[in-house]
Amino acid sequence: MGDPDRGKPEMSIDDRIEALMRGWELYVAEQAAMARRFEERYAKLTEQHAATEREIDRVARLQAWTERRLTRAIQLSVLDARRQRKRNGEFDKRNAEFDTAMKRLEAAQERTEASLRAFIESLKSGNGHK
Repeated sequence: MGDPDRGKPEMSIDDRIEALMRGWELYVAEQAAMARRFEERYAKLTEQHAATEREIDRVARLQAWTERRLTRAIQLSVLDARRQRKRNGEFDKRNAEFDTAMKRLEAAQERTEASLRAFIESLKSGNGHK
């Protein structure tokens, strides 16, 4: 009864059942180990996913805060630019008024100097006085 070509004796039915049971137990143990590894990996991935979600929420809050700050900064910049244009206009107006006043002062100074020169000349000529 065995396999004369291979030189092995034929196994009894009990031996075959025992070998099948050992094979099946090994298969079940391997499946259980794979299931445990899967559960461990799944739990780790679930925690990593939760941590990633928390980080995404934190980044979203920071982004919203940054957008609000930038919006406010832009609004203030626009307001400041408008105020500066107004100040520049007022400065230009005052500067023009100052230029006009300086030109009048120059003209008055020139008239005063001419009048003073004429007075000094009249004193030199004697104008009837010696």
